[in-house]
Amino acid sequence: MKRRRADSAYRHDRTASHLLAEGGAFDRANVELVDGLVVKRATLRRSRERAETHFMLPALRDAPFEVHRIDRDGYYQLADAGAFAGKKVELIDGVLVAMNAMRGPHASAVMRLNRLLTAQLDDRVWVRAGLPLSVSRHSEPEPDFALVSDEAMSAAEEHPSTANLVIEVADSSRGFDLGLKALLYAAAKIPEYWVVDLQTQKLVVHLEPKKGKYQRVHRFGKGRDVTSTVTPKVTVKVASVF
Repeated sequence: MKRRRADSAYRHDRTASHLLAEGGAFDRANVELVDGLVVKRATLRRSRERAETHFMLPALRDAPFEVHRIDRDGYYQLADAGAFAGKKVELIDGVLVAMNAMRGPHASAVMRLNRLLTAQLDDRVWVRAGLPLSVSRHSEPEPDFALVSDEAMSAAEEHPSTANLVIEVADSSRGFDLGLKALLYAAAKIPEYWVVDLQTQKLVVHLEPKKGKYQRVHRFGKGRDVTSTVTPKVTVKVASVF
């Protein structure tokens, strides 16, 4: 698990681009490699299309071209070929997002949460720490924690597609985790999403995903205890996380 930067897209080299093309990832699309990004050649995005791309990274959302989105199959193909050797990436809405090294406060919060969660849960709920969650064809984030039921684990061919509760620890990735990640998890109908905001020292709880957005967002400070609405055995004293 590593700290995420909201504006850092993983850049393909020519070898990675050729691997995707040979594997049929572009599906007859007329594409070209521009500064490490695969874009559709001679295609300008219409304003309506741009507005609907609400998961796209801020640096790419207003670009005058359409970035080719790869799916999980293309993502796995690149990984199997060693394209990410020595790098840490995750797939977000068809874009490969590079992740930076984790700093001390982030690591400390993760360790505290891991102890709290595993102490409270029985073996019917899996605590997946920093592991992939295949939430859609074009997205496979790796949240700091995903609490997954036995049923969802049993139904998963590779990685589970849903979780009862997803938790991200946010430092420099704060805007990403509270913005684009919240939209991503809401679209996947994850019923509850927590963000441990290291900058404000608050626990931000997202509830009721509907039409691609969480309808309720609550912020709890250090004096509060927070109990999950979906996994009621999980209660966290906010002060104990920081």
